[in-house]
Amino acid sequence: MIHPRKELKSERYIHAAPAAVWQKFTQLHGWPGWYPEVSSVKWLDGDQWREGAHFALTNSQGETYRFVIRMVAPGSATVWESLSPALNAVFTFHCTDQVGGCKVTMGCTYHGIAALTVWLQYGRHQAQVTRPLDALKAHFDRK
Repeated sequence: MIHPRKELKSERYIHAAPAAVWQKFTQLHGWPGWYPEVSSVKWLDGDQWREGAHFALTNSQGETYRFVIRMVAPGSATVWESLSPALNAVFTFHCTDQVGGCKVTMGCTYHGIAALTVWLQYGRHQAQVTRPLDALKAHFDRK
């Protein structure tokens, strides 16, 4: 049996302390303020940024997606998974200390049939891990 899978990844160097970047990213309610492609995001249940907690994100096109937190290493990394049957995707965010700032990595791994659509629309899907990092970097560059 074939199990299609496609991984996407993006990295950015941000001139800010890893703790500051982590704090900004983990303030879920603040995402629309620095990332215009998100119109709203809220916790649905569970403790914020704890395994098993659920959140919902509505994008600027009005589409709402639900996610569950799968792993958190406070201050450095988190993993969350889409709960949509049509979008079997696992997202990662990782922040590591670098001289003068930090390196931030965001990834998304698509599984199953969804992975096939990623091959067909690679640019659109790659933007899902590139644009958030560009927006986060721009937020800190303005400071």
